[in-house]
Amino acid sequence: MPVVEGAYERYNHQFPEGAVVFFNLMTPKFAANATKKLAEIDWKPTHLLSEASLLAGTVLKPAAFEVAHSILSAGSTKHATNQAWKDSGFKQWSAFMDQYYPTYDLLSVRETWNMRGPAMVGVADEIDQQCT
Repeated sequence: MPVVEGAYERYNHQFPEGAVVFFNLMTPKFAANATKKLAEIDWKPTHLLSEASLLAGTVLKPAAFEVAHSILSAGSTKHATNQAWKDSGFKQWSAFMDQYYPTYDLLSVRETWNMRGPAMVGVADEIDQQCT
C-alpha cells in the first residue's frame, strides 16, 4: 500500500495528492479550518482528529457539524456530545452535573475537563482496587 506523507501548511492549503487518510494533529483553530477546507475541495479521506482538537465547541461547531460527521476520534475519552456514549456511566455523570453544575454546556471548552476529571478518578480508583 503506497504511503503519501505531507504537511498541511496553514498558508498553503494544499493536501498531499493521492492521500486517502488525513490524520489531523492540529490545534483546534487550525483543525476547524482544515476540516472546512476538506469540505470546500470535496475531498473525503478517512479523517482522524487528535484528542487535542476533539472539542465539539471549538472545532466541530466552527467547521460546521454537517462537514464533520465522518471524523474519527483519535482520542481515548468519552465525549458527552457523542450519542454512542449515552450509557449508564454517562447517565450517572449527567445526573451529577445536573445537580452540582446545572449550567454546564456540552459544547464549551470545559467539556473535556468536565468529562476527563471523573474519568481520571475512575481509572485511579480501579487501579487502587486492583492493587489492594
